[in-house]
Amino acid sequence: MSFYGGFETYLNGYPCNSCSLPQYHVGWVVALEFEAVVEDIIVRTYNVKSYRFARPRSFSYRAGQFTFVTVEDDGQKIKKPLTLSSSPTELDYIEFTKKLTGHPFSDGLEALRIGDKIRLDAPYGNFTLDEQLPRVTMLAGGMGITPMRSMCKYCTDMRLPSAVMLLYANNTEADIIFRREFEEMQSQNRNLKVVLALAEAEPDWKGRTGRIRADMIREEVPDYLTTAFYICGPPAMVDAMRAVLRDLGVAENSVITEDLTGY
Repeated sequence: MSFYGGFETYLNGYPCNSCSLPQYHVGWVVALEFEAVVEDIIVRTYNVKSYRFARPRSFSYRAGQFTFVTVEDDGQKIKKPLTLSSSPTELDYIEFTKKLTGHPFSDGLEALRIGDKIRLDAPYGNFTLDEQLPRVTMLAGGMGITPMRSMCKYCTDMRLPSAVMLLYANNTEADIIFRREFEEMQSQNRNLKVVLALAEAEPDWKGRTGRIRADMIREEVPDYLTTAFYICGPPAMVDAMRAVLRDLGVAENSVITEDLTGY
């Protein structure tokens, strides 16, 4: 599955003439295109920020879906997809989280201030949580944590019985996004376990070291042959994880993936 989650399938959506905002039916949710006012900007790491907006009353989405975001940079409008890192259970706001890379789109976001307006078009995507799954294992790399944060928060707030294991890999400790949020979720949800792995760990690091590997999955997920896997991260990471799971004998139909490309 690509990051776009089959965006082309939504182009045949139809307008809802009774609504004040442009709307398109996407499965059981309705996609809205609307102007949003920046209500808060949260610094997550040295190069990652979350942007929050008031949630329209008519807006609904599923954990893991994304929004198209339109910003301006040097007078040019740029439209890109970004995962909604907020959970559907967070009723007062919607949020996306972005690594600021120096790309013109990132520069347009970095120039935003509280009170500024941008255009959102959401929700889209099929990388969504199946609430009926008894066991879920999430493999995330870097910014691939954004849909996982949405799903884990949803599981926690809804008190779902699903056993969720999250393996989250980063280069350094400074790169870990939502660390405090996941600690809080684990304290509230006994069915959620989060394991952090660093490629460049300091001597006093108490988590896992290196990239996510077959031995790490076997140790942290003993029942890996009976769990569903959600994978999200850069394309190379996603391809590597698919290969690891294939070698472990995990069925292809138990693996759901999403590629995140940088900009």
